[in-house]
Amino acid sequence: MVKRTQPHVDKNVETKNSEVINEDEVRNLTKVSKVLKNIFTCNFNQLPVEILQSIWFFPQGTGHEMLIKCYNFYIDTQKHTFKVNISDSERKARCVQELETVCKSSTTVLIKTIRISFDLFPKVVSKIPDIKIVHLVRDPRAILHSRKEIGHLDYRPIKRLSRMLCTKMRENIHNYNKLKQGNRFFIKFECLAAYPHIITKTLYSNLSLKYTNQTDIWLTSHTRGNSTSFEKKYEAHVGDSLMLSLKWIFRMPKTVLKWIDRECEDVYTNLKVSDSPRLLQQYQYMNNFNIAKFYNNMCYE
Repeated sequence: MVKRTQPHVDKNVETKNSEVINEDEVRNLTKVSKVLKNIFTCNFNQLPVEILQSIWFFPQGTGHEMLIKCYNFYIDTQKHTFKVNISDSERKARCVQELETVCKSSTTVLIKTIRISFDLFPKVVSKIPDIKIVHLVRDPRAILHSRKEIGHLDYRPIKRLSRMLCTKMRENIHNYNKLKQGNRFFIKFECLAAYPHIITKTLYSNLSLKYTNQTDIWLTSHTRGNSTSFEKKYEAHVGDSLMLSLKWIFRMPKTVLKWIDRECEDVYTNLKVSDSPRLLQQYQYMNNFNIAKFYNNMCYE
């Protein structure tokens, strides 16, 4: 417990369109906006240390191998963690400059962020020219199951957790629909898993990217594999993407699914998915005929 010598008072700020937000939120929005702008303008030298460190987290990242040669770092292979020494400003400047060169020579800069609410986007990306936003959504039951699998969730407070998740998803879908058409695109995870080539071709077209034979081959090799066991939390494994997207159906307790169904009914409607009992019946029926068409109703108007 921390004692305060003076009472803490939240200060509010009124924006141009009369929206009142907390001062802490203003500071956070400013920081997020600055980070995103620096990434998209390839100004990596201005990025906070924790952002630079994240480049090492995924070996598949563009700058991983390049920066490995620049910085001294330590990897704990048992815990799958790492420590990077970037306190040497001269070395940092040299290594970051190499990464900036790659970025500036690229025609497209692409980043993935998680759990940034759509109501924040107009505030944080307003100064980034030509930005396009892809909103990836997933069945809330699959999201909660995934969090459970990696140890980030306990089923005991599932009513509260599913309410929180679906409230946020509901708000995001609403705010997404208010954004300007042409610079935002909506993708359902399940559709990408079931029809990777069709969905990716559509996405590439919307983003003005070239879909090549290599893209097609890569998609096949990364969505039609046969891996079934995954030992590490954050590494990509090649399994059958359709079957992996369905694995929560038989792994989540029915009592848990019942609570999620109650809290997420309108989100299901928006995503065009059924409640759990009907979805299970649908799976059992389709599995006897053509499981590849399981997500047809969800993915096609």
